[in-house]
Amino acid sequence: MKFLLKLIMQGGYIMIPISLCSLIALTIVFERLVFLNKKKKVPLKLVKMIKNYSEEKVKHIIAFCKHDKSPLSEIVKKIILNRHLPHSEVTEIIQVTGRQETECFDRGLFLLDLIAAITPLMGLLGTVLGMIQVFNTISHVGSGQAQALSAGISKALITTVAGLIVAIPSLAFLHF
Repeated sequence: MKFLLKLIMQGGYIMIPISLCSLIALTIVFERLVFLNKKKKVPLKLVKMIKNYSEEKVKHIIAFCKHDKSPLSEIVKKIILNRHLPHSEVTEIIQVTGRQETECFDRGLFLLDLIAAITPLMGLLGTVLGMIQVFNTISHVGSGQAQALSAGISKALITTVAGLIVAIPSLAFLHF
């Protein structure tokens, strides 16, 4: 933990937004994993009911769908309730319901996408700021002072790495 704090301090103030982006990205990833783990369960009882569908079983299927709040249940309920409509209208109802039911799956992903896009740029900004520090040092003490130059170079490299460390997993989880 001390090493991580030391790196953040060495990277300069640009490490603050990169660190915040890291925490936000981790929060979104863990929340989405928990949410998707709950939602990925397909109600097997409903699948059996659909396979054995008959008009006599419609009331039981609708009752089950009202009780179970999975996306599949909502779609099946809409299909059954609108089964008297023409095929094209039922298809449209299914598409609209499907989009509504899947909206909850995308929550937070815009922010994760934004973090994946901006953290490398923040790292690049830190790199530029570190190089400016290096050139300022060169102008004051000359290029022969390696120890004086190393702080700016270190700052540049730390922020670049930090930006990439946040962006790469964020982008991977976004596409996962």
